[in-house]
Amino acid sequence: MRNNLNKPRLQKRTRGSEICRLLEVVGRLVNLTRHLLSHDFIELFHNCKHRIFPIIAPLYSEGHSIRNIAKLTGIPATTINSVLKKNGVQLRTNKSATVKELFQQKFKSSTPPPFGFTYIGGQLEKDTKEFPTLLIIHKQWQLNLTATAITHHLNRLKIKSRMQRRWSRNAIIKIIKRFEDGTITIKKGDSK
Repeated sequence: MRNNLNKPRLQKRTRGSEICRLLEVVGRLVNLTRHLLSHDFIELFHNCKHRIFPIIAPLYSEGHSIRNIAKLTGIPATTINSVLKKNGVQLRTNKSATVKELFQQKFKSSTPPPFGFTYIGGQLEKDTKEFPTLLIIHKQWQLNLTATAITHHLNRLKIKSRMQRRWSRNAIIKIIKRFEDGTITIKKGDSK
């Protein structure tokens, strides 16, 4: 008789543990559906050309390139180009600019910025990573060291170039020429 009494109890315990497992699964599903249902608002944007212009025109006038506007908005660069042309916006030339022209421009150019500088919002600004190296080069140049000596000095300090390589004499010569012709001037207050 004992065997008969124990069997139903085991079955009840099994049913109880199955119910607990089922409740755990249901709880997980509830949490999952809550997670899936909670979301940020998504702005749907119909790609009509008359709606694109008010968005891209201010960005282009601020100095952003067509490629940057395409990255920011997700609108294809060819569409941006055609919309700007159709609305009478004078497109900037795609030709390379000299370093002097880069410093005078109020917009981003297709030419890479000179060492020590970067484009931020279409404007040429000091690069926080490269400018301290430019100051070292300037200080060594003021001490009348040769380009070769400056190159050896930077490589000895294990300071890498923009492309994360060892410095070359030619790269230093180009930077020194910019100091000599006044294209890049370092003021006494420029420590960063």
